[in-house]
Amino acid sequence: MAGNFRFGCLFLFSLPFAGVGTLMMFLTFSELWDWRSSYSWDEVQAKLTKVELETNQSSDSTTYQVVAEYTYDYGGRQFENSRVGLGTGADNVGDYHQKVYERLKASFDRQELVTCYVNPANPGDSLLDRELRYGMLLFYLVFVLAFGGVGYGLMAYSLFQAYTWLKSSKFQFLVKPKPKPKPAPIAKDVSPEKPKSPASSQKAEPSPVPQAKQEQVNPQAAVAAKSQWMKGRVLETEGGKKIMRRAVIAVVWNVLSIPLVFFVWPAVEEGNFFTSLLLIIPVIGLVFLYGMALDVLHWRRFGLSHLSFDRYPQAGQRFEAILRNRTLERFDKGFDAQLTARTDKQVVFEDQVHLSSDHARGGVNLPLEFEIPDSLDLQALIDWQLVVSADIPGVDFRAAFAWQTGSKKGTE
Repeated sequence: MAGNFRFGCLFLFSLPFAGVGTLMMFLTFSELWDWRSSYSWDEVQAKLTKVELETNQSSDSTTYQVVAEYTYDYGGRQFENSRVGLGTGADNVGDYHQKVYERLKASFDRQELVTCYVNPANPGDSLLDRELRYGMLLFYLVFVLAFGGVGYGLMAYSLFQAYTWLKSSKFQFLVKPKPKPKPAPIAKDVSPEKPKSPASSQKAEPSPVPQAKQEQVNPQAAVAAKSQWMKGRVLETEGGKKIMRRAVIAVVWNVLSIPLVFFVWPAVEEGNFFTSLLLIIPVIGLVFLYGMALDVLHWRRFGLSHLSFDRYPQAGQRFEAILRNRTLERFDKGFDAQLTARTDKQVVFEDQVHLSSDHARGGVNLPLEFEIPDSLDLQALIDWQLVVSADIPGVDFRAAFAWQTGSKKGTE
């Protein structure tokens, strides 16, 4: 029940983040929809009756909002409205309100008519400025991707973990175990007993061993058997859970960003450079999606890879390790292995070797050897990375391992 409670709390924790992301996504799409629709609205002349710039000051910031009232004639009727731009409300993102106020105030002082855009389907709906505010749009998208990504990501992760937990043995307590069939009674032999020989009567019958006792495995023997291939220390590549987390992030990003193409594409056709920059967001999502697909295909084809070694690299000595993988794929071109050591993001050692495919018979069982130079200071904190790759048809093989040695981890 503890796992169920934990997943439920994680799901509830994700709801506020998902709600904020959904609200900001609605505001983003609403503004994009109005911006695209306004280009098909009719242009009429409107008379300004009021123009002001409202300023709201607080301890943290100052927000602005241009306020205007105007009248216009459309279809033989007169209408009044106070909507200025696509968005509503005060903000301090850029200087949009100040610029629109200066333009409208100049026309108001000279008593000039201004252009008004009227929705032909609803003549009471109009606006004085249909400029798309890129700064405000990016402000919305930050909340959409940050809060929405975290919210929907945690929500999907909690549901996935709950589904995995329900399929595990922890869920078996909800399933009523089936009663075991009772063994059939053994028929008693009523035949006359044969006389027992003295030798046979002296032999003691072996005491029956319970079935549970016979199936027990010696823990020490299991550890010893496992240590034969572990060789002291074992590192492994990323498992399915980490790949699923990245997959959730990629899917959520694309679900939230790909609809932007529908709204931004008309501006691309018109040659609007700044609006076209918004296409970077769905392009990044497609890159995430492509990387996710490669990760999933690699995981399904090769699974986990393990790297076992006796000790960490030592200066002036040979570092030996063994890479193991259960795949039965053929590696006709062999393997490329590269060992890199970095301190403060500077490469202090790098070595690359090529190994033939003879080591991959019956699964990957690849011995690796690297000569560590005497000049390498192992007392400093060093980030090690070992990458083993192989070029084969389809998804290429790649196994990456990372560890640290030095002042914080200690050399062993």
